[in-house]
Amino acid sequence: MSAKYACMAAHAAVYPVRLMARVLGVSASGYYAAPRVHQALRQAGEGVSRKRVARLMRGAALVGTTPRRWRGPRTRAATAPAPNLLARAFAPSAALNTAWVADITYLPYRGGTAYLAVVLDLASRAVIGWALESHLLTTLPVAALRMALRTRRRRGPTLHHSDRGSQYVSAPYQQLLAAHALTPSLSASGTCYDNAVVESFFNTLKRECPVHQETSVRALRLIIGHYLTRWYNAHRLHSSLGYRSPQQYEAQLRRPA
Repeated sequence: MSAKYACMAAHAAVYPVRLMARVLGVSASGYYAAPRVHQALRQAGEGVSRKRVARLMRGAALVGTTPRRWRGPRTRAATAPAPNLLARAFAPSAALNTAWVADITYLPYRGGTAYLAVVLDLASRAVIGWALESHLLTTLPVAALRMALRTRRRRGPTLHHSDRGSQYVSAPYQQLLAAHALTPSLSASGTCYDNAVVESFFNTLKRECPVHQETSVRALRLIIGHYLTRWYNAHRLHSSLGYRSPQQYEAQLRRPA
């Protein structure tokens, strides 16, 4: 079992974890659980082995959860204005702002359903833009992209990858990409694995961020903002980044050689 998880860790930057788990006949939650907890304890100064962490978690019946994937509105392949230029090149890199990935998901809460649009820097997995509203209008991902453009100082070409959702292939969104020299790239029709990094992020957020009991979009926006800026970007450890957070990874890239 441990050999299978080690194999998954070695290829996590290239293949979706859930796909590898299904092929190898293991659970995705088992892959995620112990290694990340072990690394977090080590960074906090606790001397404990990974096997002990796994044993204690099994004894306490602590496992990860995997929410169902949401499929938003899509367009027919014939309407797509761009090919898949990213081509599943998901591995983290030392070149920030060379590729951004974007998508939308739904968040059910006590007051109804809200929709979250995000933009991630593929190199560090950092969330660089986001917007949350009670609708799926094109203005939602546009707001997330505008935040990303304000957040990042780009000094070269940037690839922008998304699925073929109607918002992303719309004229306003494509015009915004063109105005800022962002090269569009689109997933193949109905292929979630072409945007696996954002899919994985949404799964993480829905497991870790308690939103179900909120009663308003405003309250939901506050808790999501706190999760993204105070936890996910700053402290959430990623196996693909060598068990560093996005901010830790980017800080290391900026250090003089």
